[in-house]
Amino acid sequence: GLRPGPDRAGGGGGEGKPLSLLLPELYPQERPVELWANGELLCTLYCTPQDLEDLALGHLMGRGLLDPGSPPAVAAVPGDPWRLETTLSLPGKPGRDPALSRWTTTLSQVVELAEPAMEHTPLRKKGGVHAAALGWEGGFLVREDVARHNAVDKVVGAGIIQGGDFSAAAL
Repeated sequence: GLRPGPDRAGGGGGEGKPLSLLLPELYPQERPVELWANGELLCTLYCTPQDLEDLALGHLMGRGLLDPGSPPAVAAVPGDPWRLETTLSLPGKPGRDPALSRWTTTLSQVVELAEPAMEHTPLRKKGGVHAAALGWEGGFLVREDVARHNAVDKVVGAGIIQGGDFSAAAL
């Protein structure tokens, strides 16, 4: 078994369990979430269980499995683990080259956009999370997760849902 450590509880019935499970109001949660496409398991992601549709779409786009102009519906099925299910009409090709952005900005503009957006990051107050932001002229999104790559997938997926122009955006 796991020994108690700085992030684990010992004694009192919580022997070896992560503190995030024992004190969910204090620590960000991390759960396994399976991503299924066309009836096949693509992967299991360990993530903060918020913004799961964003996570699925961003992950699929990162793998080159979807066109951001016509995202598929994603169904979240609660359980242990959670399942995200979708149907892909394009076979896709992993490793697709990302779009190059034409958008230019200054550091002061990024700070000006980011400060109000950070007020909408509830997990930030708990600590132990990463945030990723996606900005374009007229739009700015922030998503959080315990894993940096999931925060990026979530904000990319949110950009897909919002119809963001990735050729004129900055991550």
